Amino acid sequence: MRLSQRPRPRHGAAVVEFAVIMPVLMVFLLGTWELGRLVQVYAIMSHAAREGARIAAQGQIINLTGAYTKFLVSDSNANNPDVTKAVQNYLVGTGIRTTGTPATIPGLTVAFTYLDNAGNPVSSPTQPWQGTKGQRFRVTVYLPYTTFRISTTNLCNITGIQVSVDWVSMIDDPFQLNTTLPSWNPLS
Repeated sequence: MRLSQRPRPRHGAAVVEFAVIMPVLMVFLLGTWELGRLVQVYAIMSHAAREGARIAAQGQIINLTGAYTKFLVSDSNANNPDVTKAVQNYLVGTGIRTTGTPATIPGLTVAFTYLDNAGNPVSSPTQPWQGTKGQRFRVTVYLPYTTFRISTTNLCNITGIQVSVDWVSMIDDPFQLNTTLPSWNPLS
């Protein structure tokens, strides 16, 4: 009876195999992280666009002094609410990178358009407060990839994410208040 020979030791074979597999494994790992970040930011941007549309749907509010405050797409006055600030505040609150004070997100674009019955953009009106009750509008948010990327690699080869939300204006119906009281005599 003859015993089989022992296999020759393969010193270093595992290290070579690991060195060959490691770059491929790292590309898959980075791709998974990047794709996960894209899905996360897409969901955040969808919520931010809905927040901007919710603000725009109001059109205007009555402030503490009883005067109307009209909502705009973008307003340079820091005290007035607007669609762009609502979107920006939501994104900043979720950790999207910002620069400057007040917090501005570089490259963020917020567009607002009213739509006709077929869903096509119309040129007028242009501001949220100018619409009528039940009128459809669209808020579109674009964020460049450089503001939310995890690493400098761009495995998915994208430039940014764009999200659109269609909404309906909920501006109050105009009405006239009759201030004259009817006459009434309880004894008659």
